[in-house]
Amino acid sequence: MKKKVFRCLATKFPESYQGEEEPTSSDDDTLDSSSSPQVEKTSRGDELDGNLASDPEKDRLAHTILEVDKQQIEDGMLVDEAFNQNLKSFLPDMMFKDLVTDYKNAEKLYGQTLIRELTGYDPRFIDKNKKIPEFQRELKKRIDDKMNELKEHGIIGSRGGFSPDAINAAALFLIDEEFKENKHNTSQFGEQVHKASKQQGEKSTIRPYSRQDSYRDIALKHSISKSIRRGHETIEADDLLSYDREARQQVNIIYALDTSGSMKGEKLRLAKRAGVALAHRAIRDQNKVGLVLFGSNIEKTVPLTKDFFTFVRPLTTSSPGQETNIALAISQAAKLLQDAKGIRHIVVLTDGLHTTDHHSSVLERVAIATQEDISISLVGIGLDEQGHKLATRIVDISGGRLFEVSAADEVGGVVIADYVGLR
Repeated sequence: MKKKVFRCLATKFPESYQGEEEPTSSDDDTLDSSSSPQVEKTSRGDELDGNLASDPEKDRLAHTILEVDKQQIEDGMLVDEAFNQNLKSFLPDMMFKDLVTDYKNAEKLYGQTLIRELTGYDPRFIDKNKKIPEFQRELKKRIDDKMNELKEHGIIGSRGGFSPDAINAAALFLIDEEFKENKHNTSQFGEQVHKASKQQGEKSTIRPYSRQDSYRDIALKHSISKSIRRGHETIEADDLLSYDREARQQVNIIYALDTSGSMKGEKLRLAKRAGVALAHRAIRDQNKVGLVLFGSNIEKTVPLTKDFFTFVRPLTTSSPGQETNIALAISQAAKLLQDAKGIRHIVVLTDGLHTTDHHSSVLERVAIATQEDISISLVGIGLDEQGHKLATRIVDISGGRLFEVSAADEVGGVVIADYVGLR
C-alpha cells in the first residue's frame, strides 16, 4: 500500500477570528466551525513506496496465533481442560473402565467437557447406556480412536503423557480465546476494549513545539491563536505549540493464583482466563506482569515480563493441588517485585483460607511487603466468615482492595478492575 501525503500550503484566517489568551493547561483542540480558518489551497504530496506500519502491541495476539490451525486449538482445549481436572495424562483403558463401572465418580474425575470431547457422546447418554455391551464396544472404539489421533498430532506419547507440543497447544488455546473476544472489541469478561491505550500519559501544560514531539501532541487551537496574535497569515514553525504529557508510572503486577484442590474444574479454568486477560491488558499498556501459582507450595513462577506467551505457557499447566499457603505466595510475589521501578502490586486470587499454618504468618508477610511499597489486592471466591476477616486485614494493611465474588464467572471482571484502578 502506498502512503499519500498532502501538504497544506497556506491558511487564511477570517477577520472575525480574534484568537484567545495563552493557556497554562490543556483544553479541547476542536475549533468552532463558525470561526475556523479556511484552507486556500492544497497540493498533492509525493507518493511514497512502502507499507503502513502496524502497531506491534495492538497486533501481539494476532501475531501469536497467526500460524495456528483449528486442530491445534481443539487439541489445546483438551489439554487445558485435563490440567483443570488435575489430569497429567490420558489413559484410554482406565477412562473406559471408569465410565462403565462408576460413571458418577468418572464425571467428578474427568468433568463433562473432557468426557464429551474424548468420546463424542453427551455425558447423559453415556450414563444411560453404559451397561449395554454394544454401546460399550462403540465407546471403547471411540476413546481409542481419539487417543490415536492425539498421538498422531504429537499431543500425547505412547504412555499417554502430555508432550511439550501439548503444553504449547494449550497455551495457544487460551490466547485464541482472548483473541476472539478482543476481535469483537470486548474482553472475555464483558469490559469494553479501547482501540488505543493512553500509553504516553495525559495532556498537561503547553510549551513551544520541538522536532521530537509527536504530531498528536501539537496544540493546534493554541498554535493558531499564537499565529494570529503575531499577525501571521500562515502558521510558521515558531508559532507551533505542543502539549506536555504527564509521565505515567510503569505498573508491575503479579498475578498470584491459588491452585489448591478446591479450585479444581471450572474455578481454575476461569481463573486462568482471568490471568490471560490481565496479562494481555497489562502488556498492551506497556506494563509488566508476572505469575505465582501456589498451593501448599509454590508450583510455578514467571518473573515480570512483557512477553505474552512467556506468561501464558506456565499458566496453562497449573493444576489443583492440596492446601493453600497465602503467606508463601505473597513472599514469593514480593521477591519478583523487589527490583521493579514504578507501581508494584500483587493480586491474589483464592477460594479459601490460608490453611498451612497460623494466619499471623500471612499478616507478617503482608506487613513486610507493605514496607517495601508493595500493595496487595485479594479476589475471594465464596469466602466464609474467617476468610473474609483475613482478606480484610490483608488489604487494610497493604492499601489494596478486596473483591468478594460468589461465583467463579465473576473473577475476570474484578481482576481487570483491580488493574485499571492502579493506573
